Amino acid sequence: MVERDTPCPRPPAWDLVRAAWAGRADAFELLVHQYTALLRYVVARRAAALPRFLDPDEVINETWYQVLRNVRGARFDATKDFASWICGICLNCMKQRHFRPQSLTGSDEAADLCAGLRDGAQPPDLAVQRLEVLAALRECLNERTDRERQAYSLLYVQGLTNVDTAKALGCAESYVRQKLVPHLHRALRACLARKGFRGSVGRELP
Repeated sequence: MVERDTPCPRPPAWDLVRAAWAGRADAFELLVHQYTALLRYVVARRAAALPRFLDPDEVINETWYQVLRNVRGARFDATKDFASWICGICLNCMKQRHFRPQSLTGSDEAADLCAGLRDGAQPPDLAVQRLEVLAALRECLNERTDRERQAYSLLYVQGLTNVDTAKALGCAESYVRQKLVPHLHRALRACLARKGFRGSVGRELP
C-alpha cells in the first residue's frame, strides 16, 4: 500500500512572529510569503474609490517595514487575530503616507476588511486583478505628456472641477472638457488595451 504524502501544515502566524522576534529571519520571510496576498487585497478594497496614482508595492513594503519594527520591539499581542493586526498596520500606512484622509472611503475596521481571510487565506482574484489594472494604468500615464498627467492628477486625484483644473493649467475650461480629457481617456484606453486590459478599462477610468 502506497502512502500519500500529506502537506506539512503551516505554522500559525503568531508562532512565526515569536520566531522572528527571537532572531529567525526565515520566520519573517515566511510571514511575508503567506500574507502579502492579503495585504494586496486590503489595498485594493480600501482604495476602491480612489483615483489611480496608487503604488501597491510601496504600501505593502511600508507595511512590512512597520511589522518588522513592531516584531523586533516586541510590540504585538498574540491574543489578537493576526490578520486584523497586520491589516490595521496596512491601513495606517495608507492613511499616513499615501492619501489624504478624506480620500479613503469605507470601513476603518481592519476586521471588516479581513473577514473570512484568516491564517493566510488567499484574497478574491478580482481585488488582486484590479491592482494589476491600476499598475498598468500608471505605466500608461507615464507615457503621457506632463500636461496630461497634471490634468489627470488635478481632476481625479485631487478631485478638482474642470473649471479649477483649467485655472491651474492656465487654459480655458472648454479646452479641458472638450479636448484634453477626451483625448487623454482615448489614449489611456488604447494603452490599456495594448496591455491586454479591455473588460476592466471602463471601470478603472473616470
